[in-house]
Amino acid sequence: MIAILKHGRPLALLLSLLHLAGCTATIWQPRIIETSDFVNSDGIVGFVKCHMKAGDIYVFKAWHLSDDHQTLTGKGLHYGVDRKRSTPGEFTVELAEIALIETTHPGEFVSGPAAVMGVM
Repeated sequence: MIAILKHGRPLALLLSLLHLAGCTATIWQPRIIETSDFVNSDGIVGFVKCHMKAGDIYVFKAWHLSDDHQTLTGKGLHYGVDRKRSTPGEFTVELAEIALIETTHPGEFVSGPAAVMGVM
């Protein structure tokens, strides 16, 4: 408390600037999508993790749907049922063989003003 009083003006200025600037961070939130919903889904950014009906998983970092929406092709990794990772490569999977799809979408976490106000 004595240090705050001793350096009051510079500290108050710093806290005010932090309050005005605020702090934001992007948080990637997971989202589970059924295959039928994936075809009509917009705004999917980032990776796509395909959990296959057979138990294996494909993780695509770059991907696209076929024009007929029957297959998904992309670059990434394949994990077998035993979860052993394959060599990175390009894979094509049939949407009919996918049990569910996991994606992420960005959310914004804002901190700063409320926390700084509590200190002031």
